[in-house]
Amino acid sequence: MDKSSEPLALITLRDVTELKEQERRIEYLSRHDDQTTALRRHSFLEALEKRNLEKAGFAIVAIALRRLNSINTTFGRAIGDQIVATSVKRLQDGSLDLEEVARIEGNVLAVLIPKQLDNEHLKIECQKIRDLITRPYHLANSKIQIGASMGFVAADPLTGKSAEDYLSCAQDALTASLSAPSFVTTAYSPSEGEKRERSRRIEHALNRAIVRD
Repeated sequence: MDKSSEPLALITLRDVTELKEQERRIEYLSRHDDQTTALRRHSFLEALEKRNLEKAGFAIVAIALRRLNSINTTFGRAIGDQIVATSVKRLQDGSLDLEEVARIEGNVLAVLIPKQLDNEHLKIECQKIRDLITRPYHLANSKIQIGASMGFVAADPLTGKSAEDYLSCAQDALTASLSAPSFVTTAYSPSEGEKRERSRRIEHALNRAIVRD
């Protein structure tokens, strides 16, 4: 048989290491905030829902980092961003019993406490969180102090609430804390939550009416 007529096999070798690394990076960033490494809201909700389905008690603490506007004005936005990132790292360092840390939006963080506690014990845990993240930040040749307002909810998986429901409860409690004249911690109150939900429905209805007009 003429060698020139023999079938040829063409083998192409390609280094896919870089491609796989890019895919891993994209997957990571889809779940984590690129500035702080904290979970994004949707990933945090997934972690909460998993805990909820396991019928395991847990708590959510929503945290608003305070004084950042004045810090951004005085030192620049980059320093404010660095404080948020460092706050997340402090929460992730393992010194507290926190299962997940998330950045919900801007200066609002949330943490998952993987155990069932009553409100009094949760206030103690919140104070530990406050002590940790309000320690002075040594940046821009300055000692910078921030404040923290917090709201929390103790989740009971037997109530049938969803992860989204519980996170909303924690954020409602945080909203109550933000209305106080000082940096406080507020436990979720169903009656207060219902009032805020009615207010939201009224506001939504008014907005729809304005759009129709």
